[in-house]
Order: sequence, then C-alpha cells, then structure tokens
Amino acid sequence: MDSKHIFYSLLLASALSLGVVNGVVAQSLPSINRPGSSTSQPQYDRNGRVLPNASRQDTGFKKRDNLADSITINYRLFDSTRVLYLDSSINNFYNRYPVPPDYVTLSNFGAAAKSILFKPMLKPGWDAGFHAFDIYRLRVEDTRFFQTTRPYTELGYLLGSTSEQMVNIVHTQNVRPNFNLAFQYRFINSPGNFKNQNTNHNSFRINSNYTSNNKRYNAYLVLITNKFLAS
Repeated sequence: MDSKHIFYSLLLASALSLGVVNGVVAQSLPSINRPGSSTSQPQYDRNGRVLPNASRQDTGFKKRDNLADSITINYRLFDSTRVLYLDSSINNFYNRYPVPPDYVTLSNFGAAAKSILFKPMLKPGWDAGFHAFDIYRLRVEDTRFFQTTRPYTELGYLLGSTSEQMVNIVHTQNVRPNFNLAFQYRFINSPGNFKNQNTNHNSFRINSNYTSNNKRYNAYLVLITNKFLAS
C-alpha cells in the first residue's frame, strides 16, 4: 500500500472517531433549544448553560413590591387643606374617648356634661344654649375626608365597670382613585346607678369627596344624624 492510500485511511479513521466522540457528547448534554421557544423545559446551549427565555418567567426571582400588602391612607378636615395621617399611638388615648379630661358629667357615661374651663361660643348668630350633649355628637367640623389605596376599617369597643359600653366603627375606601366613601357609627349606652339614669346614644355619619380628573373641582357630601336618649 502506497503512502497516498495510507494517508486517506488515517483521515477516514480520524473522521469516524471524531463522529463517535461528538455523538457521545451530544447524548451527555441536554437538548439544545432556540431562545423564545414555547417549551416549558429549561433551555441549554452547547456548554450546558441555561438560555434566557422571554416567554417563561421565573416567579422565584421576581422583585417584590413593597406596597403590595400595605396601605397608604391620609385625610383632611372639611375646613382645612392640611393633609393629616392616622395616629396609632396611645399617648393621647383620651382622644378616642368622647368625654374630654376637662369636662365633668353627672357620674354616668353619656349623661349631660359641661366644661370646667371657660370656653365661650365664638360662632356668630343666635344660639339656643343647649350644649349639654355636644361632646357626644358627630359634627361637620370633625368630618375626615380620606384618601386610601385600600379599604380601611377601624373597630373600637369600650366596656366599663358598670356595664357602660361604647362601639365605634369607621370604614372608608376609594371607589375610584378620585372618589372616596366613608362611614362612621358610634353607639353609647349606660344603665347608670339609679333607676332613671340610663343613656342610649346613636350617631351616624356618611361622607364622600370627589375630585375631578384635572384636579380643579372638588365635591363633598356629609350626612350626619345624632339621636340622644337620656333619662
């Protein structure tokens, strides 16, 4: 056999061995898929690295939204443009109790009360002078117009030593980003120590506020009813 035939024989043997090696490597590595294919299996290149797939999202590495499970709420009063926030501290707990610390009552929760400090009436116009139950009623001046990203409910229950009780419920939510509804109900009841000393008060308030899309116009609605029963 001459040198030419030997050269071709060695070249053919090298090609056959290279094909066998490539076949073994191809079987050992995962299948190669093109990026963007619809398969749900991981995609690899020739070196075994995972190929990025735009159609498949890995939720394990998804960035967390810090506002996904939180609420952003604020409010302002009817006659003010100052934005206020809810106070969850207990430093001024008497703010959640309708009887201020400078008032005296007829020793019964919900009974007539008056201030021991001098507080003149500064509103113009005629006044009938019946203010013995003013601290228990819901007023337009205290109406809070909320803006919230999620529905918010506040439940309060107060129980006294002689069966005095107070229930306070506040709920608000934004029907639309520029339209809010709020509801408040307060119930005060006390049997008293004497036969004709019982009190029973019910107060409701429904308010809403609407802002136009261009933020040039605002509309407000306040409905308040106070019903006081005292022996």
